[in-house]
Amino acid sequence: MHLSPQSRKQKLPILFYIMISALIIEVSLSNISDIINRELASTLGIMLFVIIYCAVAVPQIFILNIVNKKNKEIRRDIPHLDILDKAIAIVQYVLMAIILFSILQIIFSSFYYTSLLIISTTISYGAAAFVMGMFSFKLLSWFSSNRSIIVLFFGLGSIFITINAVDTIIFFDAILLGKQSATSAQSEVVFAAGFPLDSLMGIVTTTQTYSVISYFILLWIGTAIILRYNIQRIGKIKFYVLVSLPLIYFLSYYFTLYSTLNPPTAEPAPSSLLFLILIFGAAVIAGGVLIALAFRSIAKAVQGSSIVRYYMMLTAYGFVSFFISASATLLQAAYPPYGLVNVSTVGLSSFLIFSGLYYSAISMSQDVTLRRSVKKSTTKELKVLDSIGKAQVDQEIEKKVLAATKHESEMLTESSGIESSLSDTEIKQYMDEVAKELKKQSGKI
Repeated sequence: MHLSPQSRKQKLPILFYIMISALIIEVSLSNISDIINRELASTLGIMLFVIIYCAVAVPQIFILNIVNKKNKEIRRDIPHLDILDKAIAIVQYVLMAIILFSILQIIFSSFYYTSLLIISTTISYGAAAFVMGMFSFKLLSWFSSNRSIIVLFFGLGSIFITINAVDTIIFFDAILLGKQSATSAQSEVVFAAGFPLDSLMGIVTTTQTYSVISYFILLWIGTAIILRYNIQRIGKIKFYVLVSLPLIYFLSYYFTLYSTLNPPTAEPAPSSLLFLILIFGAAVIAGGVLIALAFRSIAKAVQGSSIVRYYMMLTAYGFVSFFISASATLLQAAYPPYGLVNVSTVGLSSFLIFSGLYYSAISMSQDVTLRRSVKKSTTKELKVLDSIGKAQVDQEIEKKVLAATKHESEMLTESSGIESSLSDTEIKQYMDEVAKELKKQSGKI
């Protein structure tokens, strides 16, 4: 499947708009599936699920192909990134195959195996935990080099996303294991019951709640810092209102509706709550859109590099799809399995976020002209790019120096029989001291 660079640039937004629209429809229906379970189990409901699946699966194939080809063009001798690209592609193909199998079961047998929900949750959230774990490590390593407060908040937010992903696997799997082995149109569709706070499942539930709140707030703070440079353009009052609304909207759910929508008994939610549930879902999506706007503003501010603009937009798309897909649940085990398509997209969304920021840094480290342009730019949104680009350059130089020093040390030991007294840690400390001295000398230039 060969696409020219210009063709990729044109097709990527269209593919994302199609996929995200389908994800929004599915997550909205999945969150109220215990209220409208009869309608969803109808022929029309099954047909709609199949359409949603196709509207997500087909764009995913093209998106993975486009992103992996672009990544291959950028990376240089980084084998673990090549492995990650291939692994995520395999994961998504497996997940799409599982959903297709459940659809075929529904069409030909009028039921699907509930274990398919468990397998999908474990694979998708497992991939998300792994990718976001790598991402948080990379962000915090950049922070150690540049002390960027924005990088710190996104790094801490990624840690809580990782915690939440692991906790979600435990929570979803534990609940779904208690469901019947096969789900049909006659099966009861209810969300999980509440648990005593001092029980094991109570701890799991509490961890999930607080990890979601934590990563939402941390990412919101990082985003607000990026967007604050737009205050003069749109005005202080309008800026603070627009930025604050998603956070207020999101937190209001936990202070007003959480106990109502998560009762201590397993029973279908009353139809009177349908509108409130949909409103909360919209709050989560609004949070993703706000973060996407921050990275879109960076993309628009970049001059002279279509590659970095591409990756900044990829980061924006990744955050939107992540916030949508991560808000879905399979605890109700609906028929057909509404929510499964979204849950199966969590790992892919995490990969898009990782690729967007990491490959932006790699691109910056490889382009001296772009780094100089960004550094001299008066557009303050670009400070983030300058920060991660410089940190990536420092890490690449450090890696090369350590490798060269280690090679020379081994050659010296082999020729003289005398082992070097310097450890890797001591060499790194010496390099840090030299770097600090160089910064002092160049500070007035």
